[in-house]
Amino acid sequence: MRIFVRGSLKSAKFCTNLGVFAPRRANRQRFAVGQSAAALTALHAALAGEFVQNSVQKFSKKLLQRVGAQAPNHIVTLQNVIRVLQWLSMPAMRKNLYDTYPRVFDRSVERSDPNLFSVTTPENVFQEAQKQNRPLFRYMMNDLMQHGSGIAGYENLKEMGRLVDGGKSALILSAHFSNFDVPALYTLLYHRGEEGRRLFEKIIFIAGRKLTEGPREVKAMAEMFNRVVITAKGVNMTPEEIQLALAINKASQKAIAKLQKEGNIFLLYPTGTRSRMGDAQTYNGIREIYNYMRKFDYFMCCGIAGIILPARDDVPMIGEYPRKDRVTYSFGPVRKTEDYLAEIEAQLYDENSDKKQFVIDKVMDQIYALGFDPRKAMPLAQVKYNPYAIYASNAYRNMVENMGQGLKNMRTKVAEQFSSKISQPVVNGTRNFREALKSFFE
Repeated sequence: MRIFVRGSLKSAKFCTNLGVFAPRRANRQRFAVGQSAAALTALHAALAGEFVQNSVQKFSKKLLQRVGAQAPNHIVTLQNVIRVLQWLSMPAMRKNLYDTYPRVFDRSVERSDPNLFSVTTPENVFQEAQKQNRPLFRYMMNDLMQHGSGIAGYENLKEMGRLVDGGKSALILSAHFSNFDVPALYTLLYHRGEEGRRLFEKIIFIAGRKLTEGPREVKAMAEMFNRVVITAKGVNMTPEEIQLALAINKASQKAIAKLQKEGNIFLLYPTGTRSRMGDAQTYNGIREIYNYMRKFDYFMCCGIAGIILPARDDVPMIGEYPRKDRVTYSFGPVRKTEDYLAEIEAQLYDENSDKKQFVIDKVMDQIYALGFDPRKAMPLAQVKYNPYAIYASNAYRNMVENMGQGLKNMRTKVAEQFSSKISQPVVNGTRNFREALKSFFE
């Protein structure tokens, strides 16, 4: 596979060793890289100064100028290597979410009541969907989701709808990779016609209060969907804040019990946060979800394949970089909760083991079996999901180990540079929501 270099390098000549050329129609600020191991290996070798041909030296000089390097002979320095790798591993759209869809967010904020749900109280824990902005976000989802996106196991979801219509309580436990998981699901069900739209309106999401108390752009999206809000209580909170958090969670429990009897389906993310490449902690389900499962008659798992807004830890949602992808939601079979828990608990041979965590781990196995499993070695094609995922990729590690002692030294330095970023705390309250789930379900 060739490597495509787009931008002001139109005059760069074809480099036989790299397979580089510049297409006619190109964004002057954009680079995209082929996904094959051979192409990336060649590129990394070029960055390490392996090539001596004049054409490649000219190309390297221009490339380094684009990322702030001073001269070709500085290409082997750690700073320049990291700059290039960060640049090339960013999502291909090369613009953050707001810059890509400014009119969508500007108009959605204009249409959103700034005072509605801006402060969570025990009286407004159930926040009913405000639908005026749905067409705007539907346009954005249609633009990002590629042909072939859809829903697998749709009949299972319909069965869940029939169960709640018959007075049963039902829960969906889903994978969570993106801030767009909910609007993408809404858009796919919307295209299923009246039946799919009716099913979506039955779904109530368990959400953290930060979604509507944070940036207005995030609030304008979150308020489009039915939610029951919960909150965390922490050691750094004042007595008044702890008292309010307890009151909110108590009111949320009452709201859930009431809404369960009214033909609604609840959807919960067992990880309590978006799963991130290279951060194993975000792949695991929270043990306290076990207590929540027992309150429902039936449940199902939902897996997701495809990510159109890869998670970033260093920026708010509108600063994340979108990407076009084929997105599939896969709904597993409907299971009677009581029977499932008895079946899984019977597999626990060690009485000293944590029964709740064991059950939730089995649930996560089923969720990831239905879609993308972040616990497995990350495919090379997904390195571009996250600028910090380069070192987390086993494919990248193996590649570098075969490229000579010079690049092995670079690998060590890159690992040191990125290790702190891979484990840095998540901003915008996402980790806080994990704590909220633990507090709520304990």
